[in-house]
Formats: sequence, structure tokens, C-alpha cells
Amino acid sequence: MIDSYKPQVVNLLRAALLQKETVHYSQLYQIFDSVSPQLFGGENLKNAAIHKLLEEAGHDLAPIQEAIVTCVLRSKIGFPGLGFFDVFKNQRGTEYQAIAGGNSIQALTDDQKRQIVAIEYQRAYKYITQQN
Repeated sequence: MIDSYKPQVVNLLRAALLQKETVHYSQLYQIFDSVSPQLFGGENLKNAAIHKLLEEAGHDLAPIQEAIVTCVLRSKIGFPGLGFFDVFKNQRGTEYQAIAGGNSIQALTDDQKRQIVAIEYQRAYKYITQQN
């Protein structure tokens, strides 16, 4: 059932990149407002399903080796969640090391987060614009 929302998530991510904007997590969750948490066994499982769908939507837009599209997301503090930084560290180890040294993703400074997001956003923007 939740898979039927994937086109909306793909469009949200693509539009944000093409317009050089970001997407607040609340905008993402609004797409699923009409979906009852009881269908998933509770709010936590609903959120897990949303994040799984988000990951799939990102992969539909760009292979992870090319771009981590979820860089467009931002939380209340202005950055994507830790999952994004974990993927960046695993996929782009050399770049991560150059920016953060041996810091764990939990120990990243705001400046390091900004640098990582900016690098990946440029990569994602370039990839998406070349596909359109």
C-alpha cells in the first residue's frame, strides 16, 4: 500500500533538486498523513516504512554510486538525518575522511555536515539535471 506513494516521493526529491531547494522531513511525512499507523502496527513501523520507501525513491532517481539524493532532506536543525551521513561515509570514504578525519557521524560538527551536504547536493543536482 505505501509503495503507491513512491511516485510522489520521487517527484518531491526531483523537484527539490531541480529548484535547488531542500525538503523538510515534515513535507515528506505530509504525503503519508492519510495512511493509518495501525496498518503497520504503530507509528514507529509506519515511519520505518516511509524511510524504506524514501531510500527506494532515492535509488530510483540515481544509483547511490552516482548521487545520494536524500541529501535534499533537512531536519529541524537544517541537515539530513544521520542515515545520510552514514551512507556518505560508507560510499565516499575518501571524501568523508578529508572533511571529518576520524570523527564518527555522531561527532560531526555543523560545519562538517554543511560541507558534506554541499558536496553531495552538487553531485545529485548535476546527476539529476543530466537525466532530464
